[in-house]
Amino acid sequence: MMKDIIRVFFLFLALYLLTMGGHLYSPDEEIIFRMTQSLAERGSLAIEPLQGFATKRGVDGKEYAQYGIGQPLLTIPFYYLGKAMAAALPAEKAPKWVADTIQYHDRTPRDVMLRLGVSIFNQTVSAMLCALLFAFAFHITKDRRASWMAAILFGAGTYAWVHSKPYFMEPSAALFLFGSFFLLWRGLEKDSFVSVMGAGFLYAYAVLIRMDSLFMLPGFAVLIYLSRKRQWKPYLFFSPLIISGLIILYLNKMRFGTFLQTGYEDQAEGFKFSTPILGGLYGFLFTPGKGMFWFSPPLVLFFFAFGKFYKMNRSLALGLLACILSFFLVQCKWQNWAGGWCWGPRHIYQIHVFLALPIALLFIKPLGMKMRGIFWAFLTFGFFVQIYGASQNFIDYYSEFFTTPDTLPNNYNAWYQESEPFLAPYYGLFIVDNNGLPIRRIPLHYVVAPIQNSIYYPQNTVWANYSTMLQMGRHDFFWVKFLTR
Repeated sequence: MMKDIIRVFFLFLALYLLTMGGHLYSPDEEIIFRMTQSLAERGSLAIEPLQGFATKRGVDGKEYAQYGIGQPLLTIPFYYLGKAMAAALPAEKAPKWVADTIQYHDRTPRDVMLRLGVSIFNQTVSAMLCALLFAFAFHITKDRRASWMAAILFGAGTYAWVHSKPYFMEPSAALFLFGSFFLLWRGLEKDSFVSVMGAGFLYAYAVLIRMDSLFMLPGFAVLIYLSRKRQWKPYLFFSPLIISGLIILYLNKMRFGTFLQTGYEDQAEGFKFSTPILGGLYGFLFTPGKGMFWFSPPLVLFFFAFGKFYKMNRSLALGLLACILSFFLVQCKWQNWAGGWCWGPRHIYQIHVFLALPIALLFIKPLGMKMRGIFWAFLTFGFFVQIYGASQNFIDYYSEFFTTPDTLPNNYNAWYQESEPFLAPYYGLFIVDNNGLPIRRIPLHYVVAPIQNSIYYPQNTVWANYSTMLQMGRHDFFWVKFLTR
């Protein structure tokens, strides 16, 4: 089995490196990069601010990021890889693969190369997640082929592929959460206290990466309760969370002077769970711009596999389902449920690998022609969805389609006042003076379009407009740019 795990890892590492962008995408990633750089170079968490985005001034007058320390610590080796490449590779080529992309840093060769090194982090993490899925699937099915098929559907058919390109924190959080769930289950099955505690430390580190990892706690509690409800030792799984909690409180106190300030309270959006639950459900499941199954078609098979999964292992199935539902429902309430401008529903990325696990049971021996056909149909459909998604830089897409009303391609707002004059009084936008009195009216198509346009209106989504960018000659494949420029 170990040889297969290694093969899965290198197969998907090669795939993800082949389609990588070779740069960072969003200001969120730039902030996390600056945390990594500060830790690697100075052993500090203080960073250079990015126009007030995602940072807060600390008690020492320096700026600190609102994000967790977990991923910057893990990425330090990749930062040094970038330094090594900056020293070894031809510097004059470095800025060329970011020449037509929006970046939030100086485009000197060294800056570009450092970020190239860090950008490889999530390709590595995503390949590890595919290998971990194979290992977990093999332990529950004892079927190599079924485990391979589940891993391939997840790695090449879901947006785990496209999400390996940005430097967001969801893939690493998913890796630690899923690894913790796997190790906890194994520890409970073998009555291994060491495995249970190891799972606890993996979970505690997931919290240091993203605090929303706490939303999966009910699923882990269900698994423990149903597996060993008359023993108290497995519940020590939760004790490492005390350590991660103390680390977070200490960092808050050290940076901002109080235990409860995290940096988020300094941002305009705040920290709120204000989305109506039905709105979040509709957004994550059915909208063309963020609906999970549009972006990860093979995960539909979860609903056909879960019954078999439940019959095979009731406690494991209910624990997994509780992980999915608890995390999913809380994210439905988050005020920024859509997760910004990225491809797909980023904020529920962590549940994708949990949804993929039961799918392996559909392909255990004997495997008939019907199931072979279903596998190839979902893999083919999912593969082309991911290639399409990997073809563009999502930040550049929003810039092209929502902030350039006077140049082609024009702003694709769903409505603007010149098209429906009778609605203008209800949608007026004005520049006001210091007294709040209007100075002049602004046409709404001159305003940056809200993200909702790209979520709810099919003609404004990535599905319609990535093809337009391809026709313009735009793409986000590092190797093509590196070899042709």
